[in-house]
Amino acid sequence: MAASIARPSGSQCPANWRRSKGRSAASRSSSPAQAALVAKHLGMVRIGLFAHRDYAARRGLPRTREELAGFALIGPDRAPSDLRLVAALAPALSHQAFALRTDSHPAQFAAVRAGLGIGPVHLALGQRAPGLVRVLPGFLIHGFETWIVMHEDPRRVARIRAVFDHLAGDLARYVAAGEEARPAAPP
Repeated sequence: MAASIARPSGSQCPANWRRSKGRSAASRSSSPAQAALVAKHLGMVRIGLFAHRDYAARRGLPRTREELAGFALIGPDRAPSDLRLVAALAPALSHQAFALRTDSHPAQFAAVRAGLGIGPVHLALGQRAPGLVRVLPGFLIHGFETWIVMHEDPRRVARIRAVFDHLAGDLARYVAAGEEARPAAPP
């Protein structure tokens, strides 16, 4: 792909595109409504619970959602949408049930990888992260549709279209990887 970006096939960026702010592709979790956008639906990103195998060896793993309160949980602090999700999925869990609370999803993932407890991770990411095991494999926390979009004007520029197509392909493979099941670790 790098060669096609570095050596375009005679295409030049339209003058109005060079001055515009909408030069890049973006991922979205909802279908774009704007008519001037080119969009490709990639599928649904699914989120489940994971723990590091060292944590599972020390503490064991819950067999039911009700047992989650007895484990070190990693989750949201103040993000309203994340807190509503927790309340809907596990009403018995209070805000205080979380051993580590942060609204940063990358920080939650880092804490799970460090073996600090059980937390939410994209299935595709958790399934390939060394040392992580799925907790309550039949339980999905959430799923969201994923789209990649760009403005319609630059789509005819070979370099931009190559990047868009490359990103769409990689993201579609990532989303599809989250649809495969991974067995839980032994208790």
